[in-house]
Amino acid sequence: MEVVTDGDRILSVTVLSHEETPAIGTLAVEQIPDAIVAHQGLDIDAVAGATVTSEAILAAVAAALESGGIDLAA
Repeated sequence: MEVVTDGDRILSVTVLSHEETPAIGTLAVEQIPDAIVAHQGLDIDAVAGATVTSEAILAAVAAALESGGIDLAA
């Protein structure tokens, strides 16, 4: 997972590698990062059929932001 920020803004989220099932888990890999950037936060819906993958991506991004000292609640 790569998360690029500029101050308190999320500029990009990239899943660097995965072993997800094509057309199922890959839907979350394709959609969740863009949704995080568009909404500038993690309060987004999981992709139907790929809930576990969606939640894993959100958790990884949350951990990355926290380790970078970014508080999205602020």
